[in-house]
Amino acid sequence: MFENILSQPEVVDRLKQDLAGGTLPPSLLFVGQPYAGKLSTALELARVLSCEEGRGEWNCPCKSCESHRLLLAPNTVLLGGRYFTTEVAACCDTLYRTQNLSGRYLFARSVRKLTRRFDAFLWEGEESRLTRITPTLSRLEELVFELGPNGSPLPPPEELNKRLEEAVTLVRKVEDSISVLSVPVGIVRRVASWVHLTGTETTKVIILENADRLLDASRNALLKLLEEPPSSVYLILTTSRRNAIIPTILSRVRTYNFHPRIGPSAREVLERIFKVESAEYPDLESFFLLFQGVKPSALRGYVVQFLRSAWEEEGELPAEIAMGLFQDREKFRIFLQELVTLLQEILRNRSLPNVSYSPSLSQMEKWILLIRKSVESLEVLNVHPQLLGERLFIHMRSDYA
Repeated sequence: MFENILSQPEVVDRLKQDLAGGTLPPSLLFVGQPYAGKLSTALELARVLSCEEGRGEWNCPCKSCESHRLLLAPNTVLLGGRYFTTEVAACCDTLYRTQNLSGRYLFARSVRKLTRRFDAFLWEGEESRLTRITPTLSRLEELVFELGPNGSPLPPPEELNKRLEEAVTLVRKVEDSISVLSVPVGIVRRVASWVHLTGTETTKVIILENADRLLDASRNALLKLLEEPPSSVYLILTTSRRNAIIPTILSRVRTYNFHPRIGPSAREVLERIFKVESAEYPDLESFFLLFQGVKPSALRGYVVQFLRSAWEEEGELPAEIAMGLFQDREKFRIFLQELVTLLQEILRNRSLPNVSYSPSLSQMEKWILLIRKSVESLEVLNVHPQLLGERLFIHMRSDYA
């Protein structure tokens, strides 16, 4: 079991010990940076818990394990947001290059990580909100059926590339049409009803990604479920910001810490999963940046250009940044991360090269707080990134003036 979880030996060993000793808690919190393998581990744990043969090997032939490998297990629920378009684009690239069975599994799982967020019972009573994307979700499932592991032989390269590009476009359309970054309270309540209504003899697993992004009402509804989880129900929460999880939730979960996958760990994932034999990526984020149209080497330059424009007389927000980075949520999130990193470096060095302006400590603290609020508005309130980027630029300009 857990054969497909790479470069997280401590977490894997601890989960195996908990399973073997019967001490696995009903509520778990997986903590780690993006790309650390938290969701993969949660999905694998769900498969192991549901294995009909009780052993949980990756190639187990039981029907439950097969449905889990395809992300079709009806008793596992996926909630919360992640970098869907970026991941699907990377997996499409892998399938196009390899055209093998593992690539087909990788593609199918990446798409269903999104489509399973729209299981019918989750949106019961709110079906009208899905009207615009229902045909898109149906077409995505058709593509998974055609190109996934159980489909017919893959089409010729040109046609394969066309269908894979279509899949990426459709995933982006879903993300742009309806936010899945934060989970509405109605969905949390329907999940709570679902776990109580279904039979207690069946293992049920709820996986909630980025639990720190929940609004108050959703957090309170989740807390009620954590306080009295039904038997045979497991809740797996993930986050990259443990300190953003409220104490009443932290007190009801057991934390499992994931190490960042950098250097050799990142290369292992790239070579074994994405079939990329290259040492040029220091971490997985650098690899995924390429599928967002952002060169890692150019990102720092954009951030420096943003600050210089904000701190110069009559400076204006560069159009290249506004149109290239502030139209896409994931690009904007990464831009903000790099901006915080650069501001912290300036705070240590007290200057930005070739710029005479040196902000005060109070200004730096104010800007970093504003950036964090921008992230919350982006992820929780679904505010368009261009509005947030322009507001941030205006605040920096006004402080300079």
